[in-house]
Amino acid sequence: MGRTEIFDEKKLIRFTSEMIERIERWGKKQKPPMNFSDSARALIEVGLSKGK
Repeated sequence: MGRTEIFDEKKLIRFTSEMIERIERWGKKQKPPMNFSDSARALIEVGLSKGK
């Protein structure tokens, strides 16, 4: 599976172990399953869209 988007900026963010587990669990439930980076980006987008 190739990337459909190119992200030109990198940011280092820290997660608790619990947050990592929850993000990974969420990503595995998606169709198709998502890796950690894609899952984290998708969840951030969901959160940002709710704030509009």
